[in-house]
Amino acid sequence: MRCFSILLAVLTLNLSSCGLYTTVFGPPTTTIRSIQAVAELNANQNMAATVDAVFVYDSTALTLLPNKSSDWFANKAALQSALGSRIEVVSEQVAPPSIVDFVLPARHRRALTVYSYVDYVAGNLGVTDITFYRAAQIQLTPSKVVYTGQ
Repeated sequence: MRCFSILLAVLTLNLSSCGLYTTVFGPPTTTIRSIQAVAELNANQNMAATVDAVFVYDSTALTLLPNKSSDWFANKAALQSALGSRIEVVSEQVAPPSIVDFVLPARHRRALTVYSYVDYVAGNLGVTDITFYRAAQIQLTPSKVVYTGQ
């Protein structure tokens, strides 16, 4: 039995390293099951912040998404139009102090990547990859945005 386990482990490693694993089983997808945004008192200079969760279903779409929140929000409508069903966006307005639970898209488990963009007064934030969180929490503090999860 031990030899079988070792053989299976070696075979799996070989399959994943040569790309056959992806061919047979498809690319890895997100483990995310919930997203929550928590805005502390005085977060974002006491103004509501827009928090977008972008579910990406196509690897070519991934290359077109910006690395900065300001670029995302400036081009959001055009990107959504151009990428169509290759992405889904869940957008929430989070006003301090509050807790907002996102309603995930029906096909969210098939997303290859899940990005978070926050329109925040404190600065031009980068994109945050929350793909492999099971339960992601986006905490808006007075000075920054903090991501935690399990």
